[in-house]
Amino acid sequence: MNKQPVMGSQPSRQAIFSWIHSLLTDVPPSLKVEELGKGNIYCRLLNHYFPGVILINRIIWTPKSEYENLINLRILQNAFLQLKIPIPFDPIRLSKEKLNDNCPF
Repeated sequence: MNKQPVMGSQPSRQAIFSWIHSLLTDVPPSLKVEELGKGNIYCRLLNHYFPGVILINRIIWTPKSEYENLINLRILQNAFLQLKIPIPFDPIRLSKEKLNDNCPF
């Protein structure tokens, strides 16, 4: 059974987080949209659907700086290129963990 978020014009935050929690059981319930800019959740979600594309041991699980966030997001970007997924995004903007940048992505 493939669990995907309910897609209308734009899914709500609650729908996005319930989808994330249904796939990744160890994600804290207090997760915020801004924290997705760390990149580790995005990498784990992509690895859930495409196992082996991302080398899990390269992900920084608890990034403490914008630079470490950027490393995770570059790993994600390279995986998108490898899979030929045309989702352009700016890793530098996402790594700043701002709501306006992470919410649309």
